[in-house]
Amino acid sequence: MQLDLNEKEIHQLLEAVSVYEWIVNSVHDESDPGVDEFCQSIFQKIKKVAPEAPIEKGEDQLLTLSEEVFQSLHDDYIEPYNEFHFWSDLAYELGMRDLSKKVSESQLTQMSEEERDLKLDSEIESYEKEFESHGVERLYIKK
Repeated sequence: MQLDLNEKEIHQLLEAVSVYEWIVNSVHDESDPGVDEFCQSIFQKIKKVAPEAPIEKGEDQLLTLSEEVFQSLHDDYIEPYNEFHFWSDLAYELGMRDLSKKVSESQLTQMSEEERDLKLDSEIESYEKEFESHGVERLYIKK
């Protein structure tokens, strides 16, 4: 299969592959060999057709996106994604906890899915507003 990519598309492909590699491998102690092989193959092929592409050898001698480009990618996409999910997941977990304290398990099972979702959304929304206004400033853990 041949891909005829322009410079912008090559850059976007490099970013996509780098984000994919980061997402899959960053949460594990060891990287996934299949993912590593795939990414190395893509980087090698791009380097052949676009020698000016921002690809460099890392300390481990594997090809990787240049540190500067990866840092930009991290700042522009990965960090905002992580931050969004941190607040979203925290609001969801606290909303679930609070809903389960307000409504018994049997009441929850008797509710329609729509009714449960509305109640949960209300709980989540209250935390989203709190976090938007105050971050974790007023969040405490009872000991």
